[in-house]
Amino acid sequence: MKEELKKLLPAWGWKKDTNAFLEYWFTSDIEVDKDVLKVVEEYRKQGIRCYLATDQEKYRAEYLRKELGLEKEFDGEFFSYELKASKSDPGFFREILAKLGMKPEEVAYRDDDKKNVEVAKELGIEAKFYEKISDLKIDSKEFKLPRI
Repeated sequence: MKEELKKLLPAWGWKKDTNAFLEYWFTSDIEVDKDVLKVVEEYRKQGIRCYLATDQEKYRAEYLRKELGLEKEFDGEFFSYELKASKSDPGFFREILAKLGMKPEEVAYRDDDKKNVEVAKELGIEAKFYEKISDLKIDSKEFKLPRI
């Protein structure tokens, strides 16, 4: 990515180097939702493993993981660049299930993109569209999550 950006940045009028562009991009286009992290923390306290699943390229993924500290907030992360598939591809979810050693019916998934939710549902994952914090709630009566 850095090599490709290096070619494009002058045409975009960017006067600084590629690393400065990446830093600008990473820091200006991201906001960690503290309410979501509180929900994740509560589930983890109950023994429910929580993972971040996101479409990211390598450098931005590392920024999320290390600089924003999301690696400490979740039990693990699944980035599209590592899985070589985006969330709109069933292969993304199949790879996650394989890595976790879990069946689709043992996993709950929330996303703010309806297409990704539909892809997960097609595989048998309990998936729901996320618009507001209450959408992250998992009804323990209708769905039993494995506990650690």
